[in-house]
Amino acid sequence: MTLEDAESIQELFASKYAVKSTEGGSDRHFAFIFDRSNRERVISILSDWLNLQLEVKSLDDVCDYFVSIDVKHETSNYLSYLILAYLSNANVPFIVVNDRCGELTFRIEINAETQPSYFYRQDLRIPLRSTWEANVARILGYLGYSFKYEAGSLYIETKMFKGYYFPDFMIDGHILIEVKGFWRSRDRQKTLGFSSQCKGYELFIIDSDYYVDLKRVYKQLIPMWEEDSINVSGSQVVEVVGIGYGTRSQTVKTLVVGQELVLCRDIGNKFDSNAILVFTKGHQEVGFISADWSCIYGPKIDIGMEFSTYIVSIEPKVLKLRILRTNQDEVIIYDFLRKDKRRDKPGDYNISWDPFGGSLKLMNRDTTEYTAVEENYGAESRTEAT
Repeated sequence: MTLEDAESIQELFASKYAVKSTEGGSDRHFAFIFDRSNRERVISILSDWLNLQLEVKSLDDVCDYFVSIDVKHETSNYLSYLILAYLSNANVPFIVVNDRCGELTFRIEINAETQPSYFYRQDLRIPLRSTWEANVARILGYLGYSFKYEAGSLYIETKMFKGYYFPDFMIDGHILIEVKGFWRSRDRQKTLGFSSQCKGYELFIIDSDYYVDLKRVYKQLIPMWEEDSINVSGSQVVEVVGIGYGTRSQTVKTLVVGQELVLCRDIGNKFDSNAILVFTKGHQEVGFISADWSCIYGPKIDIGMEFSTYIVSIEPKVLKLRILRTNQDEVIIYDFLRKDKRRDKPGDYNISWDPFGGSLKLMNRDTTEYTAVEENYGAESRTEAT
């Protein structure tokens, strides 16, 4: 559905629609028009989350619609508003039609083109923002975990970031999972602030170095696995800081672009528990991986991942390195995501979805009051392996 299509669709609907709301009547009707390719998705949302069994009709060769009385739902919200919220949050483009005593008004909601990978997955019964997130959700379901998706926020402050962080998944009330295809600066700052400011939670990152191993293990086990591309971590350029300290400045003068260096965890560093030192192959100290990158690569090294690195640029205060995992032939997976951790009732899990979004449930602020507009839980998994 495009904006150009929408104009002709409005005219067609007005010519076919039989007026439902009459002057002086108490009932108010509305209709939603959507592309037929989204038919099953829309029916699933209405049934699974609002317990609605509405008749979906064909408008023309490419569009469908449904009509309903606009009554108050059990959540105290009007039904039209709830459906609008769910479809918008599921990234389904649509036209909503209000029938006020025979006078039709149209509102166009076309948002699907902005993030094509963000849509409602019928097997998971929630919308997810990426293929990777969808597949991680399926892994959690396969293992029998109940999970919440973007269920609340953490307030974080660092020198470079101040704001809210919404973890992708929560399981068992304290395990947080963040799925990252690419590390932007603000994402690294959130991860950096997490360890010192979010007590009581454990954060597990799934970026390309982790995801590639999950894919090897689970792709053949999960029927609805979505095909994806993986850009290995060598596409990330990290910074080395502290290069002017002591004898490091003299060592740096001998370095050249393209030169290989060595990474070594500085276990016991009192300033940074994830600290990574950088050396030349001749064991000369160069500096430290910056804290916003060490919080990502330190845990990877700790669980057995190995990396090579080389210089891509030499600047007055920092070196920039490209890092690539070298033991990609080894499968390294977090303990709780291993196949042998599958729970007694695999495939029977709960999910939650708040279609209104933006809820500030401050999970690391006990004094902040939070009232959810609505919190639903599904009961059946459709990801059980055959």
